Amino acid sequence: MRKFIEFEMDAFEFGVHDAQEGDLVLITIDNEEKKAWFVWYNPNNPAPMNNPANHPSEDMDYEEAIELYQEYAQA
Repeated sequence: MRKFIEFEMDAFEFGVHDAQEGDLVLITIDNEEKKAWFVWYNPNNPAPMNNPANHPSEDMDYEEAIELYQEYAQA
């Protein structure tokens, strides 16, 4: 398995209740350290990942991230 896995999914499907239409969540999984985190952002911004309005990254459960990857990114 790769050391890092990154994938995107719809923010509403992820469970971000304050998300706006089109918002995404970028999930990063570190398989070596068994950690995962996500960033909620709007991809319609001209520089979506460099936007100071993005929500800061938040840690998430590693196993939950793996399940989401298997369900959404490999579908």
